[in-house]
Formats: sequence, structure tokens, C-alpha cells
Amino acid sequence: ARALLRADGLELRRLIGWGLPLRLTLAAMAAWGPYPRLNRRVAEAGLVIALGRVKPHPFTGFAGGAKGIWPAAAGRVDAGGKHLLQRHPAVRPGRLEGNPLLADVEAIVGGLRNAFVANLVRNGDGAVAGWFCGDVVPAHRAACALARRIGEVGVAPADIVVMANREQGGLDLFQFIKSLVQAGRIARPGGAVIGVGSLEHRAAGTGDPHTRPNFAIKEVVYYLGIRPAIARDVAFYLVAPGARELAAGSFFRPCATLEEAMIAARKRVGEGARVVRVPDIDLLVPLVAPD
Repeated sequence: ARALLRADGLELRRLIGWGLPLRLTLAAMAAWGPYPRLNRRVAEAGLVIALGRVKPHPFTGFAGGAKGIWPAAAGRVDAGGKHLLQRHPAVRPGRLEGNPLLADVEAIVGGLRNAFVANLVRNGDGAVAGWFCGDVVPAHRAACALARRIGEVGVAPADIVVMANREQGGLDLFQFIKSLVQAGRIARPGGAVIGVGSLEHRAAGTGDPHTRPNFAIKEVVYYLGIRPAIARDVAFYLVAPGARELAAGSFFRPCATLEEAMIAARKRVGEGARVVRVPDIDLLVPLVAPD
């Protein structure tokens, strides 16, 4: 319906060109449910050590733990199919119990007899808060408890959310957009999220073969993982060097400066808007009523 209402026909071309075929393909993959495979060298290794940082993750609740092994050592098709679970209502930042995506990942890694994790947790100032090493699930749960105490905070819905990301804001757009789940959960319906970052690796990623410098991938992540988890009708603005070129064809509304983005956001939500600034959303687990 949205495609038919667009006067310029761009939405319709997207729908026919790749949107509808992509959705049908993903639906078929979900129905087929291919068994997730693990790299043979990892499965047969005498010892598997996963190094990583435990921090809020928009889909598995927290990063680290089993996620440091799978999908890191997964095939592209298997990893892509598993991301379909992002649409599940129990998949959200900070959610461990009852999270089907985390449960699936831990079930896959649970078959490894010699898996070991060394997980780091940082404070808000970037200092080390703790190291947690040991069996995959117990060590991860202990690290998550500390990361939760650091990052969990109650917050009232805001009209405008201005967010930055200490780590991913300096990487590429593919990594940066994952933080939009936390920010989007704070924004009220009809509100706005302004993302600010240097994005030194632009849209092309950091060399990860799973990252593609095109917005079909960005749109897939957006519609599968971000949009279902946030309030409806939230507008996203991007403030970054070369934002107009970087965000071309995406769901972002590019702006050259933060001032320009604030003016545009205020026009959308009206004067007297409640603004929340989150300088490092990477650590945040927002508890928004009725959570």
C-alpha cells in the first residue's frame, strides 16, 4: 500500500525489484529451517577459545559468550537464516531468558566439548570492569550480570534521541545501525533519532566479507531487526562526514551538522520536544515502560 501511494514510484520499484522477492526467499528459508553448520576446524579443535567483550546487543541480549563462536564460525547462509529470529518479540537488548535467538546460538555451540570464553566488561569511562573466563554459558551469564548493572537504566520516552557510539561510531554504517535498536526504543512513536559518528570505514565495512557496501543489506537489517523492535514511524537522521553520499538510498535522512539534524527533527516533532542525549549508547540497556 505504501508503494502504491508513493508518487515517484521509487518505493514500488524497490518492492518489485528486490523487496518482495527477498521477503519470499526469507519466508521459504524460515519454513525450511536448514540445520546450522559450524566450521569443521572449529568443531574438531582440541580447544576453542573465544575472546570478546560483553555489552548490550540488540538481538542476543548481550554480546560475548556463545556468540563469539557462532555465527563467527558459521556459513553465510546459515548465519543469514538464523537472523530471521530478530523479528521475534522476545529478542531485544538485555534480554537473556526466553530469547530464542540466544537459545539457538547456545544450543549450536553447546555441542563443542572444549569451548572456553574470556569475556571483558567495561565501565562507562572505558576502563576494565571485569574479566570473566570459563565455560561458555556460566562465564557469559556472570559477565552479563555486571554489564547489566552498568548499563541498565529506566528512561521515559523522548521526542528526539541524539546518540553516539564510542566504538561502532568509528567503524562503518553496517555496524553503527545496530545501535538504533536501543535508541529507537527510547523514541516515542512519531519521534526522531539522530545518530552521530565519524564512520571512518564508510559503508564498505572493515573487511568483513559479510558486510556489503550497498543498502539492500542495510535495508534487510533495518526491516528484519530494527523496525520490529522500536516504536512506529520513528525518523532516523545521520550526521557524519559525507553523510549525503553515505546514506543515499537508505532509511537515513542525511545531515551535514548536528544543528541541521536538530532543526529537521524539531520540525517533525514540534517545538518543546523532550530531547535525550546518549553519548555512548553501546553500553545502554534502556528500560522503557512497560518493560
